[in-house]
Amino acid sequence: MATDAARLINRTTCFLVGMKHYIAIVFAVLVASCWGSYAQAQTTDPQLAALGKEILDVDYVMFLDPEFFSNPPVIEISSAPLDLWLKAVKRSDAKLQRTSLDTIAIAKRRGMPEIDKALPVIDELLQTDDLEITVRRAAVSAMIQFEDPSTVARLVQQARDYGTPIASIVEPAMVVWKNASLKEDWQKRLTDRSVRLTPLRTAIEGLAAIEDQASSDSIRSIVSDSIRPASLRVCAARALGQLHDGGLEDLAETLSEDRSSKVTSLLAVELLRQHTSEKTIEILLSLANSETDLDHGMTKAAAMKRLYQIDPEIVNDVAKAAVHHDDYAVRDIAAGILHTVGSKENIEPLALLLADESPTLRRSVATMLFELAQKSELTEEVISQSMAILDQDDWRGCEQATRVLVSLDYKPSGDRLVDLIRHPRGETMIAAGWGLRLLSQEQHLDAMLGRAQEIYDRYQSGEYTTDTPGPGKLLTQLFLAFGQMDFLPAEPLMRTYVPRNLMLGDYPRGAACWSLGVIHEGEVDEDLVKIMEGRIRDTEALIPEFDTVRQMCALAIGRMGAEQAMPTLQKYASMRAGGVGMACFWAIERLTGEAPPPLPPGEVFDYKDWFMQPLKDDAE
Repeated sequence: MATDAARLINRTTCFLVGMKHYIAIVFAVLVASCWGSYAQAQTTDPQLAALGKEILDVDYVMFLDPEFFSNPPVIEISSAPLDLWLKAVKRSDAKLQRTSLDTIAIAKRRGMPEIDKALPVIDELLQTDDLEITVRRAAVSAMIQFEDPSTVARLVQQARDYGTPIASIVEPAMVVWKNASLKEDWQKRLTDRSVRLTPLRTAIEGLAAIEDQASSDSIRSIVSDSIRPASLRVCAARALGQLHDGGLEDLAETLSEDRSSKVTSLLAVELLRQHTSEKTIEILLSLANSETDLDHGMTKAAAMKRLYQIDPEIVNDVAKAAVHHDDYAVRDIAAGILHTVGSKENIEPLALLLADESPTLRRSVATMLFELAQKSELTEEVISQSMAILDQDDWRGCEQATRVLVSLDYKPSGDRLVDLIRHPRGETMIAAGWGLRLLSQEQHLDAMLGRAQEIYDRYQSGEYTTDTPGPGKLLTQLFLAFGQMDFLPAEPLMRTYVPRNLMLGDYPRGAACWSLGVIHEGEVDEDLVKIMEGRIRDTEALIPEFDTVRQMCALAIGRMGAEQAMPTLQKYASMRAGGVGMACFWAIERLTGEAPPPLPPGEVFDYKDWFMQPLKDDAE
């Protein structure tokens, strides 16, 4: 046996590489997807986006005008290692068998071609009487991944023959598949007090999944049994509620009034998951409104959610007060209710959640308010309440209120945004700068330039560095605004950001180069072109120039029409070099009218983290 294993290892390249190769593939996909197929220059119009009824988010227009794309990378999974794994499965080395079976299961999930031919091999293996239990478990787990109806009988038999080690993975699969093959086994388990907790819960879930009404009484007795573990009672209540859409109101009421345990009120909600009667609504409202020590956020949120499903209007008043609740789940469902009802009175409590501590919720609420503002009768109220939040100093509320008001193109908010570009929190100052850029009001330009100069001075003094959160991205927005609004007084400051100075950051310097190109479009500034060419060529230094700066310099040269920079552009033009190479092609097209070459196909990746693969020669 040892000799066989040695031969197998000698004929293969066996290695354990963890997840680093997989992560490398995903990272490459994400990076490449940042650039899509090559496109002509196009200016993003935030007002058009607003008309499209989509809330805006902080963006950097220098990456959108023009915007570049590339063909996405492709993952092509080779089935070359499969035959090797199948041979390993047939070996008598238990560790090798387990690892091969686990790998087959992973390959099935990843979509390896021809992987289905492993199924007969696994089936044959399971028919071996003296198979080690850990190998049998791995084989059953792999077989489940195929989700093949023809394997159900084999899986069920394995579960019955080999007990808990196998049943513990087979039965959950039967629940998911809603397969009734184990119905009798599950039914017997309900009345057996010696059954352990996990198998009993699986039985309850399985009987609910296959809608076995005959088991209702047994499940009901578990719900009412205060000696049973709380998790089991909740599972049983959920199953009973899934089986019945009426008739459980009395039991639910009894449980909701039982103050001996925190879990009883949650059981009541679970029982009523499909009920809609007046009695149901009465019980749920009582639970949703209750604020006793025994009640907790989970029950309140569950009751509110069920009422929301029945009729959001019923629970609207509860939701107004619930925006102050400590539990995130309660505030989340409250926001959904207020948004769905969408009355004018709901705007104020909903707007309070713009400052919620949960980033997911506050961003979601901003979107909700923007959507409500599309109704003419609510627009004024949304603006009023959003301005009330903006006038406060909470950084979260200011950031999200800015998104709402700028997306609505509400010009009077600009005065407050001028104040907020000096807010101590980075997210808020960046959003404010972005908002001022999109609102495009000339009366704010001097204040914006003053803040930009202040940031530069603090970089020079060392008070700000590229690690300081906020100022760099704010300055980027201000510079982009100066370019879009053709603000010539800002040109001297922006010019100081073009020469090599890594301490000023890549985004602010890139924005300065982009905006100078916009300001000088059609006008060749010889000194500026010379400096920008140097930035594009700066690739050999120990720390080369930022790609963002190089890309924006190429765009600026193209906009200015500087034909003398053609050799530089041609040298670095490449459809595979990301933004810099594509920007050079874009500039060349602007100068000569010569269309760029076609997009190269996306890079092809394969998984390299298999535990065992053929040697290269064998694979070929």
